[in-house]
This record gives sequence, structure tokens and C-alpha cells, in this order.
Amino acid sequence: MRRVLTAALLALRFLLELGLLAAAAWIGWSLGDGGVPGALIGAALAVATAALWGAVLSPKARAGLPLGQRLAVESGLFTAAALGLWATGQDTWAIVLISGEGVVLASLLALGHRPGPAAQ
Repeated sequence: MRRVLTAALLALRFLLELGLLAAAAWIGWSLGDGGVPGALIGAALAVATAALWGAVLSPKARAGLPLGQRLAVESGLFTAAALGLWATGQDTWAIVLISGEGVVLASLLALGHRPGPAAQ
């Protein structure tokens, strides 16, 4: 049962990570007032977010940060995205993103799953 729950939470976590990238793109689109400028800014923010996640937070990241630092970076990214969504009028999505991240992350930690290379 624990393995099934952990697998379901990891699947939700992946969806939240995709939501984080979508939020970054939306925020950029909104900052650029749509059109080509918005698309370029949105793409740049999404790529920068993915690059930071891949370099620091992904299971195969080479930057072996301690758990506290990993959680700080991850929480910072999701908080920034939620604030950006809120600022662009996407209040509901901001709440869904930040609360979903909090619940999934806390649940994984409570089940003993530690993010990062050690979790492999």
C-alpha cells in the first residue's frame, strides 16, 4: 500500500512540475503582453525554470544539495510561480499550484521519501 501511495504522489509531483513550467510560460506571456514578445519571454522563463530544476532538483542532478537547501530552492520556485500567477489574475491556479506542492511534498516526506539522488 505504501508503495502505491508513494507512486501516486510521485505522479502528482510530476504533474505539479509540469504545472510549474506552464506557470512560468504563462507569467512570461503575461509580462510581455502576449504576441511575439510574450511568447519569447514565456519560453525563456520556462527554459530557465527547467534548467534550474534539472541542475539542482532533478533526481539525476549533479549538484548534491542537502535536503534543507533542496527544499528551499523547490519551495522558492513554486512560491515565485504562485505569486506570478496571482499577480497575473490566475488566483485559482496559484492556490492549486502552491497547495498541491505543499501537500504532495509533505506527504512524500512523511512517507520517508527523500527527494534527490539519495531517493534512487
